[in-house]
Amino acid sequence: MSTLPLTARTRDLIRPGSAEENRPQRAGWLLRCVIERIRHRIRVRATERALVELSDATLRDLGLHRSEIGRAAREAIDTSRRGWHY
Repeated sequence: MSTLPLTARTRDLIRPGSAEENRPQRAGWLLRCVIERIRHRIRVRATERALVELSDATLRDLGLHRSEIGRAAREAIDTSRRGWHY
C-alpha cells in the first residue's frame, strides 16, 4: 500500500494533541479579531455621525465635502489606531 504525501495541516491533525491544544488559542485569536472589527466599526460610525451633524461651512473649514465623510471617518480612526507616523 502506497502512502500519499501529507500536508502540514494533515500532519497536525494526525499528531496526537497538537491540533486539540491549539484550538482554544485559535478560537481566542478569532474572537479577538471579530471584537476588534466590531469596535472599529462602532468608532467609525460614531465619527461619521459627529461629522454629519456639522454644518457645510464647518466641513468646508475642515477641508471636507459631505460626500467625503465616510472616507474621512475611516481614515481618522485608522490613523488613530496606527498612531501618527511621519
